[in-house]
Amino acid sequence: SGLPVAVHERGGLALLEILLSEGVPAHRISVADSGTDPVTAHKIVESGGHVCLTSMGGDRLRDALDLIEDGYASRLLLSSGLSRVSEIERYGGAGYSHLFRTLLPRLREAGIGEGAIRMITHDNPLRWLTCTT
Repeated sequence: SGLPVAVHERGGLALLEILLSEGVPAHRISVADSGTDPVTAHKIVESGGHVCLTSMGGDRLRDALDLIEDGYASRLLLSSGLSRVSEIERYGGAGYSHLFRTLLPRLREAGIGEGAIRMITHDNPLRWLTCTT
């Protein structure tokens, strides 16, 4: 169909392999929260897929920096990861803007330039979400 496919967490690498074996182009696949093992994230991006960091918990800064420093900024997607009403600011959660209030300033402080940040927050999602049919 040319549509993007997103898989999440458990079995993400196995699902990636299934999708690839069924003919889904790697650049149309995003694997969210692939775990804390950097080898898994590297397998995803080296296959041509995208790694999506959805939860801003843990050390997502280090995960993002590792991928960027290894030359995979073009394969990185970010998301607020909200999945419950209780996670919305109005109900006491971090909210949709948490990513922009926390992770992006920390990337800048770590020396990541505006060009790379624009790629990750604008160009990558636009390229991944654009239908290619």
